[in-house]
Amino acid sequence: MTTTTKRPSLILLREANNRQVVVTPRNNDAFVVTEEQAVLACRAHEKAHLFKTQFNGLLQLLGDWIQEHRGKLREASLTVRETDVLFLVVQKEKAFDEQLAADLTELDIEVADDAQYSLIDLEVMAIPAVTNESVKAFLSTE
Repeated sequence: MTTTTKRPSLILLREANNRQVVVTPRNNDAFVVTEEQAVLACRAHEKAHLFKTQFNGLLQLLGDWIQEHRGKLREASLTVRETDVLFLVVQKEKAFDEQLAADLTELDIEVADDAQYSLIDLEVMAIPAVTNESVKAFLSTE
């Protein structure tokens, strides 16, 4: 006696088609979109998943960098801006720290050159010890 395994059926969606597709989510609240819209939604979902993975990796990298430089930092923040993400470090001292600036530049280049962060536009900035109000001027309020 042979057994057969039932394969899930495949549905072909072509981006160039404007045929209507009925989408029925788990909650059975069905809706209609064009094939093109369905393809675009699938791409967006894939990209969002990849971005989340990349962002989690970036958080780990930045956390390690902060730990490595904690003796020179008063604080560090990551803020989402309109077109990029800013990693802002505030020095403990008011005097410019050349080595910290060099290390931050090296981090910037590392992220920019690494394909595992291809969806993230990271900007880095170091500022001297300033008031909390001054720091807030660099951070997104949304």
